[in-house]
Amino acid sequence: MAPRRGHRRRLALGGGSEAPGPRAASGPLTTSYSLRTEVEDLAMVLDEFAGTRALFGWSCGGLIALPAADDRPIP
Repeated sequence: MAPRRGHRRRLALGGGSEAPGPRAASGPLTTSYSLRTEVEDLAMVLDEFAGTRALFGWSCGGLIALPAADDRPIP
């Protein structure tokens, strides 16, 4: 996706069975599931976008965004 106004980039990620990567499709929660797992997954995505200064999430995404933002304060 081309940056908007020459300096902005937007990325939207979905969860569940359509999500790419090593995680299994959504299903019953197991004992290995935790909010921390979701925050760590998001951290890996954010590492690919150095300089990200905004994070927005809604519903469960908001629940994930709050601790993720706390882990990565803006300098």
